[in-house]
Amino acid sequence: MNLQSTLRTSAGVAAVALLAAAWTMLAYAAGPPMALAALVSAGVVVAVMWQPMVGVYLGLLSIPLELLSFRVGGSFGLSPSELLFLLTAAATAFHVAARSRTITPSPVFGWFLALLLVGLLGLTFAEDTFVIVRIVLMWSAFLTVAALVSSGTPEELERVLRAVGLTGGIVGLIALATTGDQQLMAGGVIASNRAEATFAHPNVLAFCLQMSIPVALVTGMRARGLMKVVLLAAAAIAVAGLALTLSRGGIVGAGISLAVLLAWAPFRRYAGAILLVLSLFALANLGSLHDSSASLVAQRLGTLNSEGIRDNPRTKIWRATPDIIADYPFLGTGMGNFGEVSPRYGIRDLGGFAYDHAHNIVLTFAAETGLIGVFLFLGFVFAVARAGMRALRAGDWPGFAPALAVAASLVGLFVTSLGEYPPRTNVIMAMIMVLVGSLVAYERLASEWSGRQTSL
Repeated sequence: MNLQSTLRTSAGVAAVALLAAAWTMLAYAAGPPMALAALVSAGVVVAVMWQPMVGVYLGLLSIPLELLSFRVGGSFGLSPSELLFLLTAAATAFHVAARSRTITPSPVFGWFLALLLVGLLGLTFAEDTFVIVRIVLMWSAFLTVAALVSSGTPEELERVLRAVGLTGGIVGLIALATTGDQQLMAGGVIASNRAEATFAHPNVLAFCLQMSIPVALVTGMRARGLMKVVLLAAAAIAVAGLALTLSRGGIVGAGISLAVLLAWAPFRRYAGAILLVLSLFALANLGSLHDSSASLVAQRLGTLNSEGIRDNPRTKIWRATPDIIADYPFLGTGMGNFGEVSPRYGIRDLGGFAYDHAHNIVLTFAAETGLIGVFLFLGFVFAVARAGMRALRAGDWPGFAPALAVAASLVGLFVTSLGEYPPRTNVIMAMIMVLVGSLVAYERLASEWSGRQTSL
């Protein structure tokens, strides 16, 4: 053993000894549980810094821990998932700077980056500048994570999608375990005891579940052995959890997603068998279904008629929001500042509280980032759609099914977003950007596959 090897070995032994001593002191001072948590946290940091994709998997799987929050200062807190995505973004930046990971630029990310830069201008005039800093910081991290995912291998992408599917199953299971008896009032317009699981609102749970369902179905159908059973079970549980949210937009969006999946022949065969079983079950249980969750969902969806839409508070918001856009035409009110100005336009809920978004993704971007911002947002949407079409153009390539699952999730969520604003919740925005990065990756892989087929 030469001197250099001896020095490296001695340094390694000394580092381990120092870490062991530090951990022992921490265990003595704060107790074994805190010391164990610190040890696990250190291990996660090392793993993510070594392999940033690990942070993507862990970030997705930690979404069910959304109720936990680590205070950073004042009222600002970060959930485990948010911390992991921030760490993953930092690790990605390090690896790109060290040239150990290559990320191919995409117009998708260019449009989104431009939107963030316009959002930053709100710091010069917005009433609440802190919320702008928070949104731009987190969305920048999610953009970096999306760029990382876009560089993934087929194996890495498969693990990402499995994590999305499993996350839906976990939060769906929590919803099933924690939701009590539900009732509808005012003809189905008002619902009590809607499932929330570990989120702050039933609609946020619905966003998470509806994105996970197509992904869990396709990855489950493609998997083998135990993983196949687990993922398909996760999909079924997510569907049940979504029903308990009684979220009309979420349920409709999930239906659109499943309709998109019909473009995949194996799913068409499964869908036919499932519909046959459900039809036979319904015919055999007509009486008991009257008071079931299925009946509640049907009644809830029944409010999506002309009278229900006319009386919906969203209609009032949609009518008033153009006045906000007219008063803040170019750069808007500032990201996250809709709720700061909406009371001046009579946009309040029944309790007198201000609505913090326009319950429509396009209107919200137009109000908060102006016509310039909404133009950039629509450019981003168009670029994502273009990436999806390119990924699906070669229908017989091996990545068609997972690419279709991602596209189905995003299409369904966009439909839901016409009556909601999913990006307001950070972990939902993180899921969106992970799926966007996956779609860009499949666009790249489809192009590479087509090139190889042409050269044969």
